[in-house]
Amino acid sequence: MNCDALLTAGINPTCAAHPVGYEKRACLINKADIESITISDNVISAITLKSGKTGYLIKQQGKPFNGTKTSAVIGDYGNTFTKIAQFVSAEVGSANAKGIYDALLNGEFLLIVENKDKGTSNQAAFEVIGSETGLRIATGEKDAYQQGNRWTFTLQEENCLSSEIFFYSTSYAATVTAFEALLPSASS
Repeated sequence: MNCDALLTAGINPTCAAHPVGYEKRACLINKADIESITISDNVISAITLKSGKTGYLIKQQGKPFNGTKTSAVIGDYGNTFTKIAQFVSAEVGSANAKGIYDALLNGEFLLIVENKDKGTSNQAAFEVIGSETGLRIATGEKDAYQQGNRWTFTLQEENCLSSEIFFYSTSYAATVTAFEALLPSASS
């Protein structure tokens, strides 16, 4: 951690409208299934999964991943960021209870979401949450009379030293290909 961090760029206002929010799909990966991550200057250029492992597609409707955010946490001995990822699932049944919901309860994850605002040269298109200290469940809630009988999950990554981390290969097209390669072939 750089305790004496200095600004290296200015903050300039923009009058241009920027799209807000996230696209409708993301990739959720068990951190235990990751072989390696190549990262430099808050950009992950490669994620290698262990043999036979895969990420899992999360599809959303409406305002996808609404509630996902990053907050600065001012501490007594150092400052950090807390990152929150939120998504909804309407899947019901014992297979989903065991394979998804029960696993979310005790797992540690990395999530890749696609921003609607792709940034300069599309380099901020894919945001990664969970690569520093791992996403863990904060809340999981299902009410049969609210939210259309859907589960709402909030995962949280605490004590992060980076405000944002992005997934970007050599181009936007190459990054989309790398993102899709993390998913089972039938789900992208």
